[in-house]
Amino acid sequence: MASTAIEPFSSRLDRRRLLLAILLLPVFDALLGYTTLPWLLRADRWGAGRSNDASAMFGALAGVLGLFVMVTAAAPIAYHLERRRQLSLTHFAVAGALVGNAPFAAYLCMILAATVVQLIAGTLGRHLSTAGDLLDGAARALLMGSYLGAASGAMFWLIAIRTSHSDGVAS
Repeated sequence: MASTAIEPFSSRLDRRRLLLAILLLPVFDALLGYTTLPWLLRADRWGAGRSNDASAMFGALAGVLGLFVMVTAAAPIAYHLERRRQLSLTHFAVAGALVGNAPFAAYLCMILAATVVQLIAGTLGRHLSTAGDLLDGAARALLMGSYLGAASGAMFWLIAIRTSHSDGVAS
């Protein structure tokens, strides 16, 4: 069976929707990061001002990283998925969850490397967090990456894919 080449985002309207998704998703990521950080970090232990400041900083970081991840990884993956005609919400949410963990995984790898170096050198202080607290923090960071990534993947699908395919393939 001969397959025909599919050119993703070939129409002018599809390219506009892709651009709109690339522009709106960092804002969505920033708002999502701002609203979910207190829940994830159990903000009841913090003061109200401190929690709000941390949420604002995390929201800004999520927006900047969202733009970076969108341009470097998510848009090429969306191009690949559209070319293969795998246009379901599930495909985009799973791809978003995987890609959304990349910044957190890189951060955790840097922290782990620095911790191992300090352990080998014998300079790791005893006043630092316990191993259980460190694992809890790592799990929460990966949970946040999965959550932000899956939500962003679903929003990308909603903006750029679902609205551009009215033939029922994308539902």
